[in-house]
Amino acid sequence: MSAAHNLPATSPAGEPSRVTTPTIQIIDEEGRGVMEDFDDGASESNEVAIEKTSAGVQSILYERALHNKDNDRFWPELILNEILTEIVIADLLCIDDVLANKIATHHRKVLAILILHEREEEIQLFIDENVRDEDLPLSWDSSQQTRPCFSKWRKFELDSFRNTQYEMIPLFLDFEGDGTTVRQINLEPKFVLPFLTEESSGAGGYSEVNKVVIDARSHGFDRALKSVGRAGDRHRIFC
Repeated sequence: MSAAHNLPATSPAGEPSRVTTPTIQIIDEEGRGVMEDFDDGASESNEVAIEKTSAGVQSILYERALHNKDNDRFWPELILNEILTEIVIADLLCIDDVLANKIATHHRKVLAILILHEREEEIQLFIDENVRDEDLPLSWDSSQQTRPCFSKWRKFELDSFRNTQYEMIPLFLDFEGDGTTVRQINLEPKFVLPFLTEESSGAGGYSEVNKVVIDARSHGFDRALKSVGRAGDRHRIFC
């Protein structure tokens, strides 16, 4: 992977650059401990503390990816937030804190896709085109391929982007604003469901009922779970 030379360097003249010998260090909320690797859920309260090479960040993204019952890969938003912090983004792309904050706020998922495709240095093109996380999934037609941000992408890379974008926006289950009505969502077939396992729970009144295990970072039912004594489960079971 090439360094992000297309983005503006920001270290003032005479001051050392922020980018030093790349290291990977993970600290907990109280500054304790150092870990060199990840496993699923091991660092839910941790944050990436020191700069990384693009290859290192890509490797961590792959290691932290989850897989559902159909072996579809996905990244919950909380995992992306833990990996691609503003500090990591700034050091990875050699940019200032203002631009790093903008990317973390509006383009973090887009950047993750680019890192997986070894094109993180092109993030400025997507910023210029105002391609934001909230725009995913991008509708795919001939107009997308003519956008400047995709001008250097080959067909198989475009196909890969089209598929990977769904892995960055897995279904998040939650209540409506009233806090009691479960939100109803109409999904495209390509949306990734965060169901880690599934088993039949028998027949209901009008259809078969399946019991699934949902990734704990992919729902907003914590308050309801706490009320029935299930708070703190790493993964939660719903019918």
